Amino acid sequence: MGRPPIDPKDLRGRRVTLRFTTAEFRQLARDAKLAGVAVGEFLRQCWRKEHDRGDGCENEIR
Repeated sequence: MGRPPIDPKDLRGRRVTLRFTTAEFRQLARDAKLAGVAVGEFLRQCWRKEHDRGDGCENEIR
């Protein structure tokens, strides 16, 4: 018995690579653990929260 198939609209097919210092990553991992999620999911949730607020980082990189 396997997993049910993922709906194509929910499939995550893109990857982003980030580099952190050891200290930054340790803090990130601690924060994710406190939130009860994996590091990648923690970053996704943080990004989504900022994006949904509407005052995130849109158009800040020039």
